[in-house]
Amino acid sequence: MQVKRHREDFIVREISRFATSAPGASAGRHAVYQLEKCGLGTPEAASQILSVWNLPRKHLSYGGLKDRHAWTWQTITILDGPASDLEQPGFKLTYLGQARRGFTPQDIQANEFELTLRGLSAARGKQMADQLQASQWAIPNYFDEQRFGSVGISGRFVAQPWCLGDYEQALYLAIAEANRHDRPDDRGQKEILRQHWGDWQTCKDRLERSHRRSLVTYLVDHPSGFKKAVGLIRKDLRSLYVAAFQAKIWNEIVARQLRQRLPADHLLPLDSVAGQWAFPRQLDAELLQAWRDWQIPLPS
Repeated sequence: MQVKRHREDFIVREISRFATSAPGASAGRHAVYQLEKCGLGTPEAASQILSVWNLPRKHLSYGGLKDRHAWTWQTITILDGPASDLEQPGFKLTYLGQARRGFTPQDIQANEFELTLRGLSAARGKQMADQLQASQWAIPNYFDEQRFGSVGISGRFVAQPWCLGDYEQALYLAIAEANRHDRPDDRGQKEILRQHWGDWQTCKDRLERSHRRSLVTYLVDHPSGFKKAVGLIRKDLRSLYVAAFQAKIWNEIVARQLRQRLPADHLLPLDSVAGQWAFPRQLDAELLQAWRDWQIPLPS
């Protein structure tokens, strides 16, 4: 069986009832769009949209990040955005109308997923479907590797030193550390920063124009201003770093809860990019009911 062999094998549709009106004086200043994309993350698509239309980043709002390795649909809003469509390589933006406010995560009701499994016989597919319908099993809903794309080769989370007040380390992890998801041009730019970290003028002279270079430009005039530099990182990226660290902590809490409640030989360990998960090998009715009663909040 093959999973996510092609990008169209993984489809994500955002579901909401966000109030949208036809253009007009009383319809609101926020233009509402449907963003359809493939092969791009939401922040990258947003950057391209703002660049083409020459708009400030703070004017654009969306509810969540959608996987770049999928075909996705989601709602975005732009304050005083144009009442027109836009199509670029990797994405299509369709104008829907106007709203009185920007779209936020609270506007998302659900995400609908469609996953294509290839190399699966019809008989085996039916058997799997029947088993899922009849199953009384439950498994811990860990955040998976999609949430941890910002974690570099050291395995450290940007938000961890940030929370501890080590702003230089947080900035280094955000803009200089190598990441397995880096594109070729990003690899070279990060290598410049790693080789000349602290020599901000040399970094600035060698870096291409980008958000990364803008942060370095600030450090040329404020060599120890790491706290402010972290604050100058784009808001969508800072939110991503915090969400990744929250997810890491939540996964750890769930795994520890399981280790406290079940004997070691009843657990199946599984290594991930963000630590080791624990899965029960089997569940009896009593444990299953106890599991349903657990209340584990998301750290914030």
